[in-house]
Amino acid sequence: MSDRLCVLLVEDSDNDALILKKTLEKECVSFRAVRVQNRGEMEAALAAEVFEAILCDHDMPEFSASAALDVRNARCEDLPFIIVTGAIGGEEIAIDLMRRGVSDFVAKSNLARLLPALKRELREAAAREAKRDADEALRRTNSELQATVETLKGTQAELVRAGRMKGLGRMAASISHDMGNALNRAVGLLDRFEREGGGLETVRDAIDQASRVVKRLTYFCDVHPRHGLGTPVDLGRTIAGSLEACRHRFQAEGGESGIEVVSHFRDVPPVLGDEDQFRDAITSLILNACDSMPDGGRLRISSFRNTGGVVVEIEDDGVGMSAETLHRNLESFFEEEGDPFPSFDLAWINALQERYGGILRVDSTEGLGTKFHLRFTICESGSSHPGDETAGFDPHVDSDGGKGGLHILAVDDEEVIASCIAAFLRDEGHRVQVARSGYEALEKLRENRFDVVVSDRAMKDFSGEELAKRLRERGSGEKFVLATGSGDLLIANCQRIEGVDVILPKPITRDALRRSLTQAGFVGEVGRQGGRSASTAGAPRSAPETDCSDAFAFWNNHE
Repeated sequence: MSDRLCVLLVEDSDNDALILKKTLEKECVSFRAVRVQNRGEMEAALAAEVFEAILCDHDMPEFSASAALDVRNARCEDLPFIIVTGAIGGEEIAIDLMRRGVSDFVAKSNLARLLPALKRELREAAAREAKRDADEALRRTNSELQATVETLKGTQAELVRAGRMKGLGRMAASISHDMGNALNRAVGLLDRFEREGGGLETVRDAIDQASRVVKRLTYFCDVHPRHGLGTPVDLGRTIAGSLEACRHRFQAEGGESGIEVVSHFRDVPPVLGDEDQFRDAITSLILNACDSMPDGGRLRISSFRNTGGVVVEIEDDGVGMSAETLHRNLESFFEEEGDPFPSFDLAWINALQERYGGILRVDSTEGLGTKFHLRFTICESGSSHPGDETAGFDPHVDSDGGKGGLHILAVDDEEVIASCIAAFLRDEGHRVQVARSGYEALEKLRENRFDVVVSDRAMKDFSGEELAKRLRERGSGEKFVLATGSGDLLIANCQRIEGVDVILPKPITRDALRRSLTQAGFVGEVGRQGGRSASTAGAPRSAPETDCSDAFAFWNNHE
């Protein structure tokens, strides 16, 4: 029993109240009992003081245990309530009172049970109070933890945002550097052309290089993988083109510090993807391998088929990369300390592989060399061979089967771009009209019958998308080619635009225009004298006169 005990006695008998007090005083240093006999007195006492227990008689002239229990339940249900009585009036009454919250029953003829029963109930009440306190403390702790989690989420979001901003800064630096190099090269070549003449093909190569740098940005966009949406790619031809493009590097490193190329290519099936993009990726890996061997070394390239697809391995015995550098090099536009403009970046190649269902794995040991392992998805049988998408296009066959080319409307609010598109198409033998706005295009479409409309997406009056929608509503049957700078992203996202048959990514080239017309459904037989054959549309501009099959044979015999 506690040293201090304060109980509420609900008792109408003076003698019984005295006996209860004497019984309890023996067990406590400080004991106090407050006696009440009716509802009003009990409510006033509970409101004025804090009691450890209630001892209540069962039957009283003005009050009863049942009524006293109602008062207790209304005030504090957890306060121990023990009935001390001479008679309970039946088992059913006792069971009902227990269900309503009575702690125990003690007969007045057996008060020896009172102290043990009271001690037990006080312990249980203390345990219940401790549990409530613990539950409340746990609730407060959970609330604080939840607030902490929310704070951490906010902090994490800020860290992610800061990381993205840092990545954007690296991206801006890298793109600025690569674009500056490509554009400076183009400007220099144009200046030389103005002074000496010639060199236009080299200028075109520089501009194409700048275009490829911009397209790399789409590899990092949050797009759905393009599994099944690529075209068949002949990796043998692709690798041969990359080796041919890098031949000057091997020769430039000749002499005592030359790079020895060891190649082993097996016959492999076509893979799914984009030939130009794969060629850029393999060329970048080869050039990086050359850069890692400043004093010369051996470059080993092989291709073979395994159960998972087609594998290309590029291995060098150069300086290698540390584990940290290798891990971070897969981050977008990773930069080494002291090298603000990295010329090599694995991140875009990794993103390219994932886009077409492939895998990039890199094994490197600092001081021993690096091995790049590229796995490609095998193209399903029945797909067209690389280049077939343009091989049968004849720019001189019009929509009704006669000669004279297609009747095309070129729409762009930029005069230079519209003129260039018109010149490209006229050189291919088509009849072209130019519109400088969407409204002018609608007027020309009312007055003339066109086979194809080639329109810019973003124009001042209304967009190319709106123009395509209006033409589709008219139902006049023109094929619609939408030119846009975000074309690669739209294609990668598998987005369809109402009324648009083909999306044409910018910058627009002659080959890209030719392919877009083929995709729009105008297919015939090749036949333009003096023009570039459509079958060479995918050939690398860095070696326009190179036969890739001969180059492949050359490198395959160079083991």
